[in-house]
Amino acid sequence: MSSPGGLINVMSSKPFWTVFLGLTLILTVCGKLCEQNLNKTITRNLLRDHLFEVKNFTNPHESEKKQHIFLSVINTLCSTWKNNKDILNDGCKQDIKNCPDSRDKVIWTFEHILELFMTKSSLKSIKDFCDKHNCHKFYAKHYISSSDFESKYYDICSLSPPWPECPPIKSPSISSAPPTSMLQTSPTSTDKHSSDFVSDTPKNPLFAIFAVLVIASLVITGSICLKRHLQK
Repeated sequence: MSSPGGLINVMSSKPFWTVFLGLTLILTVCGKLCEQNLNKTITRNLLRDHLFEVKNFTNPHESEKKQHIFLSVINTLCSTWKNNKDILNDGCKQDIKNCPDSRDKVIWTFEHILELFMTKSSLKSIKDFCDKHNCHKFYAKHYISSSDFESKYYDICSLSPPWPECPPIKSPSISSAPPTSMLQTSPTSTDKHSSDFVSDTPKNPLFAIFAVLVIASLVITGSICLKRHLQK
């Protein structure tokens, strides 16, 4: 049986507080960092066969990275917002309850999402934010359903500055074929842990057990958070 001193050593270590902070952040992300009505105001207001065009910034020979998902989502949001922002009247801009139809509610939600990202940066306007993160070079374009787009958004909405920069893509962009069916979805992201999370965990059995328990809690809590968003 482990001694109390061993547990105290684990709890006083830097990795302990790193993991603890991660758990605290994920518990607060649902209510503070993400748009909570995405399913209600976008997914449910679009036809089931509606497809979003998204840019792919991941090399075809690599697994999709979270920073590339962020850029894909932001580029789609900004492109749609720029092309449709003029349809919102002043009343609708102030409150989504004043938006007369589903189209307005979709654009209002896109604008609100971009505002959430913009206010966490030093930029003064959505236009400035979109201009800064509009990437002209990419590997390809593909088409995903509104529910897949919603999932991608919730995968990156809790990110904080500094935002990912457009990747240096040397080869020309690959032309994409027009969408033909709902089967044209995005590549599945398998690289959930980026190189930023380099472990400095000490070789301590107690910490290993603690880390496994906390990571399990993070996964379960994150799943509950996403499920709650999807049900709204």
